[in-house]
Amino acid sequence: MNTNESAPRTGISVRDIIKVVFKQKKIFISIIASTTVLVLLGAYILPLPHKAEAKIYVDRSKVNTIPGISQYGLRYLEREEILNTEVEVILSRPVAEKVVDQLGLDKPHDDETVFDGIGDFFDGVISMTGLVNEVSLRAAAINSVQRKIKVKPVPKSNVINISYLGTDPEKITNVVNTVADAYIEIRRELQKSRGLHSFYTAQVALFKEELDALNERDHALRSEWSVNRLELERQSVAAELSVLKKEFLEKSGEYASIELRINDMKRSGNYTPFDSNVMRYLAIDQMGSQLLDLQLSKNKLVQMYKPGSSKISDVEAEIVALKADMLKSLESIKSGLKLKVNDFERKIDLLDRKKSTLNDQESVLSEIATAIQVAEKSYLNYKGLEEQARLSDVSDSEGLNVMILSYAAEPEAPIFPRFIFIVVGFIFSVFAAYGTALLLEYFSHVLDTPEDVEYFSGLKVVAVIPDVDTTSLANAAR
Repeated sequence: MNTNESAPRTGISVRDIIKVVFKQKKIFISIIASTTVLVLLGAYILPLPHKAEAKIYVDRSKVNTIPGISQYGLRYLEREEILNTEVEVILSRPVAEKVVDQLGLDKPHDDETVFDGIGDFFDGVISMTGLVNEVSLRAAAINSVQRKIKVKPVPKSNVINISYLGTDPEKITNVVNTVADAYIEIRRELQKSRGLHSFYTAQVALFKEELDALNERDHALRSEWSVNRLELERQSVAAELSVLKKEFLEKSGEYASIELRINDMKRSGNYTPFDSNVMRYLAIDQMGSQLLDLQLSKNKLVQMYKPGSSKISDVEAEIVALKADMLKSLESIKSGLKLKVNDFERKIDLLDRKKSTLNDQESVLSEIATAIQVAEKSYLNYKGLEEQARLSDVSDSEGLNVMILSYAAEPEAPIFPRFIFIVVGFIFSVFAAYGTALLLEYFSHVLDTPEDVEYFSGLKVVAVIPDVDTTSLANAAR
């Protein structure tokens, strides 16, 4: 194989696309033609989907017209969650059951189309294979209503939109209007439900008991720990701890300085005076000055007398004795500082523990305060629900805060025209035809170009024989 030859391009350009289309033009045209014909037939045979809509209005302010309304009930009805609650009621199974029973959707109809029969046949076959669970006609109808009904709150409004898609305009209109009526009926039943009042009353009592217990515990702990004293103690401990830590650092620094001087004297015999004139170190500094004078005197005597002279020996003895006294004094100071540093460490540890205890007590009180807020919020919420249930028990249907704003009108036209259906089908046929052509080209092992021949054979193409039309040659020979 000729390794200098480059491999064929792997990218797809517009030229490659056109080339694939022309090579597989029969398949390409046949798929487009057949798919377009099927789409045209389907556009005129299959019924197009229609959409029916009804609107529900939720009046949150209507509760103001009910005598004896409390702020709890008003606060409940002004909550934004009310719309989502109404949506769940509309989509609930009791509403779907009423729709199925009133319209008889669980019974076979005489006006079923051929497609309905084909669909029922396939459903039966799939159920026999065990791929899906077989359910009764009533359960299937209820599930279908719950699945196909679309309920959405209109943004920034008190309106809920109920919609239903289907191919039968009259049927979907009846379904939507029946859903709206069934919803209003269910809401009246909920409005009149006396079980809700007793349930909410029990919940209010439970949260009231929990709230009282939390308040009692909070009061007991605040009395035991004395919240005012607790705050003062925390401030006092923090201030004292700050002072002790500052003194501890100072004493630790002095201790390290003394230890450094002791080690220096033991190693080299030199003494470093303190930077500040501290009274407790003044005597040692004076001894250090005397030691320096003795060392200077010794140096002079060494120059004047011979080694071993009694005068030199006397000065050396004084130097040794003075160093011993200085080391003894420094060791004494070091021991005293060590005791003070240990005492500071002990006091700081005790204050840290006390501070931790005070913080724990404050944390417990904070947790109880949070629990009281949560319990109080739940108590007020259920108190509002209890008040609303009480008003529902004593009021008539005029107290209902929801109403049907508009019933669904039978749609006169589908949600999209046949032209859109045909255009989408044609576009799909083009993509399907090109995908099939590209798939056939991908699995084709025919070498079409000189470059492919050179790449896979490793040989140089010398000449190319064009595709000659044999019919034209035969006519020319005659």
